[in-house]
Amino acid sequence: MFSGNRSCVKDSLLLCDWVFPRLIASFETDRDFKAADDIAGDTSIESCLFSAATGVSWTEDELDKAGERIYNLERAILVRSGRSRRMDETVIPHFKLPDKYDGTRLDEERFRKLMDEFYRLRGWDQKTGIPTRRKLEELGLRNVAASIHQDS
Repeated sequence: MFSGNRSCVKDSLLLCDWVFPRLIASFETDRDFKAADDIAGDTSIESCLFSAATGVSWTEDELDKAGERIYNLERAILVRSGRSRRMDETVIPHFKLPDKYDGTRLDEERFRKLMDEFYRLRGWDQKTGIPTRRKLEELGLRNVAASIHQDS
């Protein structure tokens, strides 16, 4: 979930995706490493830049939550336009073709189980791929939840 959420943050802050999030310190500029553990970058840089630019002090966790909110809002917009798990599954035939390098093919049942897990971790309905009312309300998107869950 980190990558998807941070991608939304990066795009919202107009940051370069070659640099952000800063997961690994640059060997060219940080040459004083003493151990492999020293290569960890600073994933809080985006929140520091956001706070410096806006004067609004947000922690890294708050910025991550904003990224999750954006990710779910984007999904809800797609749902309003007809997006569903069924549409997500339309990629399956493409991955059944053998990879041109090693012949690897997608195991369809395993892929569907991975989708189930992804949806579960996201807080989305596993059968439909729609963000649950609970998840949207948790993210402060009550009005969005009401618009896509009108019958419940």
